[in-house]
Amino acid sequence: MGVEQNIGVIRREIEAFNGRDWDAYLDCFANSVVTYEPDEDNPIQGHKGLKERIVTYTRAFPDVRLETERLFGQGEFIGYYDQVELFAQIGKKVHLK
Repeated sequence: MGVEQNIGVIRREIEAFNGRDWDAYLDCFANSVVTYEPDEDNPIQGHKGLKERIVTYTRAFPDVRLETERLFGQGEFIGYYDQVELFAQIGKKVHLK
């Protein structure tokens, strides 16, 4: 895929996440996806593992939204800078960058 197509995948991923459309979200990833999270000892593997992670995360923070500020690419590589906005259980808004 070209840069614009890859950027389109990231945009669809973010839109699906914000809309809680997990099938569309998972369609943005290969079945063999592996993600590394700072709070996990082991990588999250495959669609099943990724779905478990996002469902758990969005249950804990039901109003979490992804907001992309910059999205760019070169060749096969895509980078983006985003913010995560959520309300903590204590009732305060939290911004993660």
